[in-house]
Amino acid sequence: MILELDSDRRRSPSADLGALLDRHGVLRVMAALALALARRARRAPVVTADDLPAHLRRDVGLRWEPPSPRHWDIRL
Repeated sequence: MILELDSDRRRSPSADLGALLDRHGVLRVMAALALALARRARRAPVVTADDLPAHLRRDVGLRWEPPSPRHWDIRL
């Protein structure tokens, strides 16, 4: 069931900000805002197909064993 939003019952952002300022104080709110803006977004490390374990490589259809040496490539 989808409820329709009643615009009269929605609170404005300024009311939420006012409550936040009343509860924590101006300095704490401004410091938290400055830290949130200054913090860098953490990026997930790039994972390549070579980084996957053998069982996952096999499950997605990649070569899961290292290629075996061919006997004619071996030099004595």
